[in-house]
Amino acid sequence: MGGDIKKHTDYNGKQYGLELCEVAKRPGGGWVEYVWPRPGGAKPSRKISYVMSVDGLPYQLGAGIYDETITFEELERLTTGAQKR
Repeated sequence: MGGDIKKHTDYNGKQYGLELCEVAKRPGGGWVEYVWPRPGGAKPSRKISYVMSVDGLPYQLGAGIYDETITFEELERLTTGAQKR
């Protein structure tokens, strides 16, 4: 908690915080993959988060899942289908 998210790294040394900020600036946002422990856990796991900027405000919004096998293509298909409902 706290600090500059752009300086955060995951368990493999990836600068996921910087990537989250950069991807959120893209039109419509996007997915970022990194390694982080599940809440209450200690073992690092694959986490995939979707991030996007909030139009007209200086904020970014994100939500993530822990999944070892799902692909970005599957996530795009699932989320694109949900947006059309």
